[in-house]
Amino acid sequence: MQSSKNVSLRRRLGRALLSPFLKSKDGTAAIEFGIVAIPFFMFLMGIMEMSILFFGGVALENGMVEAARQVRTGQLQFGGGGANQFRDVVCDSIDAFMSCDPSELYIDVRTFDDFGNVNFEDPLEDDDLGDDLQFDPGQGGDVILVRVFYTWDILTPLIGELFVNTGGEYRLVSSAMAFRNEPF
Repeated sequence: MQSSKNVSLRRRLGRALLSPFLKSKDGTAAIEFGIVAIPFFMFLMGIMEMSILFFGGVALENGMVEAARQVRTGQLQFGGGGANQFRDVVCDSIDAFMSCDPSELYIDVRTFDDFGNVNFEDPLEDDDLGDDLQFDPGQGGDVILVRVFYTWDILTPLIGELFVNTGGEYRLVSSAMAFRNEPF
C-alpha cells in the first residue's frame, strides 16, 4: 500500500512541476517557424537563383545575337578583332549576370558549306566542355554556326541539384544560331 501512495505522490508532484510547461503556449510559434524556416528559405533561394539564371540566359542570347550580327555583316572579319572582339560584344550584354572569365564563357564559331552540313554536336566530353571549340567566322556567303556556352555554378543546395544538366555542379547555359554571311 505504501508503494501505491508513493507512485500517486510522484505523479502529482511530476504534474505539478510540469504543468506550467504543459499549459504554456509561449514559444510555439518560434519552434514552428524554426522547423519550417530552413526549407522555406532554401526554396526561396532556389527560386531567386533560377530567376537570375533565366535572365542571364536571355542576356547571353542577346549578346550572342549582337556578336553574330557582326560576323554576318563582315564587321568582325574586316575589323581584325577576331575572337576577342566577339567575346567583348557578348560580355557587354552579360556582365550584369555572368562573368566573362574564359573558364566560364566559351565561344564556338564554325564555317560550313551549306545548311545541310551544319552539325550541332554536343560540346560536352565527359561532362566537360570539349577542347575542339573553334573560331572561324568565314567569308562572305559562308554558312556559319555560332554557339556560346556559359557554365553557371549552382549555389542552392538540394534544390539546385534539380537544375544541374552536367555531371559536375553547374548548369551549361547555351545559345546557338546558324546563318549565311552576307556577301561582303
